[in-house]
Amino acid sequence: MIDSNALVSGTGAIGYNAGSSNNSVRVVNGATWQGSSPVYVGYLGSSNSLIIAGGTLLCNGVTVGFGASAGCDNLLEIGRRHLISTNRSASSVLEVRRGKLIFNGGLLQVDKLVITNACSQFVHNGGTLIIGTLVLATKPERRRRRHSERVEAAIWLRSVGSHCRQ
Repeated sequence: MIDSNALVSGTGAIGYNAGSSNNSVRVVNGATWQGSSPVYVGYLGSSNSLIIAGGTLLCNGVTVGFGASAGCDNLLEIGRRHLISTNRSASSVLEVRRGKLIFNGGLLQVDKLVITNACSQFVHNGGTLIIGTLVLATKPERRRRRHSERVEAAIWLRSVGSHCRQ
């Protein structure tokens, strides 16, 4: 837990190894985690979480569920404060590969938000979104898929009462 202080780091990884599961970091009570490199929630592990509840994360990229061994159950949750992922060249990416991004309030500011597969979810319950580029497409596969094998990325915008599925 990062509480009422500042943590300055390079790359941050929560759940680095394939067997690293059920790890959690909470940024609370006005604390700031400032990273000059990307932050990974579930680099290779599953069921890992980063909860920003009353604190701030300033970084150059965030990935939820990085590797193929990471389950679909990693979590990045933002409530009442800020996640700012940007850089001078506007190339910082918040990518939800294998898990869920829940935005309950505060500010989410990113250069690029990428949600591209069936393991990716974004739930917006409130707060201010500032997104330079939004990518909500699935990558085409080389083989032809049957209808039941369709890959989808999902986004829920509860604050405006709509449900959009791509």
